[in-house]
Amino acid sequence: MMDRLRDSIIDAKPYVDPERAILTTETYQQHQDEQVDILRAKMLEHVLDKMSIFIEDDTLLVGNQARQNRWAPVFPEYSMNWVIDELDTFEKRPGDILLFG
Repeated sequence: MMDRLRDSIIDAKPYVDPERAILTTETYQQHQDEQVDILRAKMLEHVLDKMSIFIEDDTLLVGNQARQNRWAPVFPEYSMNWVIDELDTFEKRPGDILLFG
């Protein structure tokens, strides 16, 4: 079983998971006139309420920060500059290639 789980992770293609960024953007658009601390609290509530829950079969520990293994979430509340700067190179990088999910 462990070999199968390990192989499924190794064989999975890495993707950028936009779900958290989309949920964060929705909240920022709906509550743009709120104080920053209230806005961020509402954003976290929205993310925790609406984000997909990833649970694999046959695992004892569940959950992930993205919708699939090896998917990288985007946290726009921290920084978007690196995403904007590297957006066109995600699929072309020699090492850590990321596709769009």
